Amino acid sequence: MAEVINRDDVVWISRKLDDCKKNLQNSNIYSCISCFKQVLEKIGTTPMLPSDTREIVKEINGFQMQLSLSKSFRDVYGPVTFRDNEFDTTLDFMNQLIILKEEEARELFSQLDDDFRQFVSASPQKNTQEAFLALEKGDFSSAQEIIGEDEELCSRLVDLYNSMGIKSRKDGDYDRAITHVKKAISIQPQDEHLYYNLARIHIERSDWEEANIAVDMALSIDPDFEAGKKLKNYIAGKGTSNS
Repeated sequence: MAEVINRDDVVWISRKLDDCKKNLQNSNIYSCISCFKQVLEKIGTTPMLPSDTREIVKEINGFQMQLSLSKSFRDVYGPVTFRDNEFDTTLDFMNQLIILKEEEARELFSQLDDDFRQFVSASPQKNTQEAFLALEKGDFSSAQEIIGEDEELCSRLVDLYNSMGIKSRKDGDYDRAITHVKKAISIQPQDEHLYYNLARIHIERSDWEEANIAVDMALSIDPDFEAGKKLKNYIAGKGTSNS
């Protein structure tokens, strides 16, 4: 007996892929890969016309390329290469990323200092933990929406991630330091001091180009930022001597 083809399923897959693209565009990476996981699961159980199959496969391969080239995705999960048409492999990988990110978020939350955990416990709403988990999962736009106009929550989270970034830099864990500071920047992008700290991390790993980009961002926010000017001159001198 021939399988029944329901073209509404094809429409659902296509719309879900559009949702994946929107989440990626908004830097909601965890939501993006969770959505993509649903797409990959659906195509594995959905009978389609050959013409629909070709179109959907083309769309998915294109999105995989878009995902692998996304700076937001690479900032959270690192460089990844997907193979065209190997969707079972991609699905397994999406599941691994989701599990890994959830475990990392829970572990980091359990390691937070007592003051921050007390702040979370005392919060009358769930916004604090939800915002923290959104940041840890890479859903930066969602985190901004959760924080909203809550200046205290924003300040607490920025201080938390900036402090973790400084500690990681001093420990020599530069990749983790960059990740922490970028999370602080994602919720307070107009703070020149955060870009200054990011530049210092890049300097310590001798990445002069990225350091220069970061300090330029700091000075674009505050052209009179004296520490930023001095760091800019230092980078210029070092960059020249290392070119």
